[in-house]
Amino acid sequence: KVSSGLNPGPRDWQDHAETAIAERDPEAVVFIIGTNDANAVNSLDGNDDGVPDWEVDYRKRVAAMMDLLVGGEKQRTVIWAGAPTMKDDERDKDVVEINRVMAEEAAKRAPNVVYYDTYALFSDENGEYSDRIDVPVEADPFDAALRRLTHRLFDRLEQRAVGIRIVERLARRVEHRDAALRQQEP
Repeated sequence: KVSSGLNPGPRDWQDHAETAIAERDPEAVVFIIGTNDANAVNSLDGNDDGVPDWEVDYRKRVAAMMDLLVGGEKQRTVIWAGAPTMKDDERDKDVVEINRVMAEEAAKRAPNVVYYDTYALFSDENGEYSDRIDVPVEADPFDAALRRLTHRLFDRLEQRAVGIRIVERLARRVEHRDAALRQQEP
C-alpha cells in the first residue's frame, strides 16, 4: 500500500503479516518497504550513545518483522527488498540509511532472509537517482531489461508487471542458492 511503512502510521504491517501468514502458511515471503520509512531518519541522539534514536527504534521494527516472516520453527525464506533511489537528495540520504539497517538485519538472519538491493537496481552508473537507466549489454539480461524501463514514470499496471518480474527473479535466485546449499550438505 502507498504511504505506509514499518514506522507507526496508517497501517500495521506486523498485524497484517501475522494474519496473512496464519491464513496462507507460505514457504517464502517477499517484503518490499522503505521509502516512506525514510521520513523517520534524523540526527537526534537522546542518550548520547552515538546511535541516532530513529535507528534503534527502526532496527527493532525491522528485526521484529523479519523474525515474524521467517517464523519460529517454520524457517521460511524471506526476500526483503530495500528502497530505491530518491530524486530528492535529503530523502535519498535517508533511504541509504534505512537500507543499511535493513541489510544489516537481513545479514544476521541469513540464509533465511535475503536482502535485495533495489537501490542499486534503480541507480545510474554513479549510484545516483535517474528517471531512466541504461545498462551495458553484458550485464545480467533480467536486470538490464528492468533497468531500461523508465521506472519513475510507468503506471500502476506496469509497476505490477515489473514487480512480478522482480519477484520471479528473486525467487529463482533463492531457488539456485538453496539448491547449491543442498548439494553442499553431506
